[in-house]
Amino acid sequence: MRARRRLEAAVATTAALLVLGSLGTAVTSAAAARPASVTVTVIAPTPPTAAPGQVVSVTLSVADGGTRAAPRTKVTVTLPAVVSGQPTVVLRPAPGVVCKARRASPRVSVCTVGRVAAGASAPLGTLVATPPPSATGALSTTVTVTGPSTTVTVPLRWGVPLPTLTTSVVLGPTALELGQWVTGTLTVANTGFAPAAGFLTNVPLPSTADPDALVSESPGTSCIPYYGILQCSMPGLAPGASATAVWSFQPQVGPSAQVTATADVQGLVVQGSRAGDVATSNTVTISGTGARLSVTSSNAPTVPQGSNWQRQLTVTNAGDTPAFNTVVQDWSGSFAYLGTVSGGTCAQFTIGVGGKGGSHPVTAGTQCSIGTVPAGGSVSVTFELEATPTQAVTTYSNKVVVSTTTPVLADLQGTSTVAIVVPSGPVAPAALVAPAAPTGNVVVGDTLSVGTGSWNGTPTIGFGYQWRDCDSSGGACTPIAGATGSTYTVQAADVGSTIDCAVTASNGGGSATVDSPPTVPAIAAAAPTVVSPPTVVPAGEPAVGVTYLSTPGTWSGTPVITFTYQWYRCDSTGTSCTAIAGATAADYVLTAADVGTWLEVQVTATNTGGSLTAVSDLATTGG
Repeated sequence: MRARRRLEAAVATTAALLVLGSLGTAVTSAAAARPASVTVTVIAPTPPTAAPGQVVSVTLSVADGGTRAAPRTKVTVTLPAVVSGQPTVVLRPAPGVVCKARRASPRVSVCTVGRVAAGASAPLGTLVATPPPSATGALSTTVTVTGPSTTVTVPLRWGVPLPTLTTSVVLGPTALELGQWVTGTLTVANTGFAPAAGFLTNVPLPSTADPDALVSESPGTSCIPYYGILQCSMPGLAPGASATAVWSFQPQVGPSAQVTATADVQGLVVQGSRAGDVATSNTVTISGTGARLSVTSSNAPTVPQGSNWQRQLTVTNAGDTPAFNTVVQDWSGSFAYLGTVSGGTCAQFTIGVGGKGGSHPVTAGTQCSIGTVPAGGSVSVTFELEATPTQAVTTYSNKVVVSTTTPVLADLQGTSTVAIVVPSGPVAPAALVAPAAPTGNVVVGDTLSVGTGSWNGTPTIGFGYQWRDCDSSGGACTPIAGATGSTYTVQAADVGSTIDCAVTASNGGGSATVDSPPTVPAIAAAAPTVVSPPTVVPAGEPAVGVTYLSTPGTWSGTPVITFTYQWYRCDSTGTSCTAIAGATAADYVLTAADVGTWLEVQVTATNTGGSLTAVSDLATTGG
């Protein structure tokens, strides 16, 4: 029986596995399929390179990954020789582990670990490495750990007391179409053991024609994007600190984009290692070769003087790349822009001409943003222009220009044309500017008024009105019977409704109607109530000729509240008062007849809900 057990132990020992676990290195012997599988695990220091002068500890253990317990396992540990000026390494066996020295140079110890259960582990010991006190440069040494059938080398390293810059640069997204923007993240970290002074980092872009823009940067970092390059002034970095800059750029060519960042491009920072100064980004795939744009303009060939008319611009992209952020400019500065009808966002644009720096802007025409024009597709925009009644009778031909942020292979300029002619008869009115919302307080009894807006058409244009009750959003409007003037007095039936006015313009050529914006919902009138009474204060010592000043007090009630005044002479109790003839202003000048009496003012507040009178306190007149 004993012989059989010795045979099993020998087989298990022969099948042992030695692995450098935390370093991600494993070596499996051909005997791994046997019942016992012994490994030696090395827990290396973090970081792998220690700071100058730091004592480093490395833990060793034995594990059985098999299905049967491992017998005693012998592990040989070879330590570096003791040399002056070099690190000293000692092995401190774990409790229960017996190590015996076999040789002194190199120092070799054979350690025996007791039986390890299947799936369990047992400590082998700890390597303690101490650098010499006077060391100022990089140091390194190794320890060799040999198991039953394999060997693992444990490296021990110490860095120099200098900074080390490590650069990384990442681009995203990883795939896009030509004309879209790439976002780059640049990070420079100090992984060394001393502070790094400020330095300059450059990121050249794939092309010097690539536009770029800064997105964000770490405090103390100053990045300037130029065409074709990002240049960053980095702050001083303490050990373990980093600085980051995020920017975007637009590649002008494909089929891919990649950048290389270089920290400390001037080589001013003395470093322990310059291996991390340069970093190359991931590759971004770019599809497409560019947009091929053309533009056409269409409108009625002739437009009578005094008419509003619509023009449509169509941009076609015959390229293989979408045209992003497309803008089309119609240089029809002879006509006033009235509004966008469909297909984009338009506005009048101007250019600066004359004067110092072109400081006198003039109307150049209409500019429309139409978004993305897909490859092989078209996008149209329609807007309205005005031909005034005095517009010159001639043919107007203007250039139409397209721009896009996508690189363009062919950008054809178009032409817009229209002929202004003398009308053969009256031109019907067309709105230029709709009337504003009715003005006035939307309170029962108050009066609202509405303007006509601005119109085009053959003079003379007359106007009609129809007031309407609408819902809270200004829709579902119902005409108010008899309300056909330019003003309207709010009625009790209007409470809760908004009110608008349909304005109709008419001339010999016809008529057109536009609706004003609605008012706020109408409310019932609330009669005035006094919150605080009126006051009377003399503007000086009471004497003939001194002005007494009054305030109306504070009131509540629906607007508009108006105030009237009446001054009184009273006895000292205020129970017997006489109205002073003609004293109906807010202020009163004391007369000889007032001396020896007391003054008060009565204020009457009035709105469409009613009126109320409030009395001030008595004011002495002296005498």
